[in-house]
Amino acid sequence: MLKRSELAVWGGVVTGLEVCRSSETPMASLGEFLGKLRRMGWHPADVRAAELSILELLQWKITTAKAHQLAR
Repeated sequence: MLKRSELAVWGGVVTGLEVCRSSETPMASLGEFLGKLRRMGWHPADVRAAELSILELLQWKITTAKAHQLAR
């Protein structure tokens, strides 16, 4: 199992983030997406890197949305 390039992992992050954002159940969708990466032969470290980045971006989106609501 070869590690992927940073660009490939970033592509996975962008795709995974969109999967989560378009879902009614983002965490379940994230789990399914990560499983898909594993089945595609992604190295465990790359899957973990994508997972952590997606979670960080989702958290940032939630925090930012709450801040905007409070500012109104």
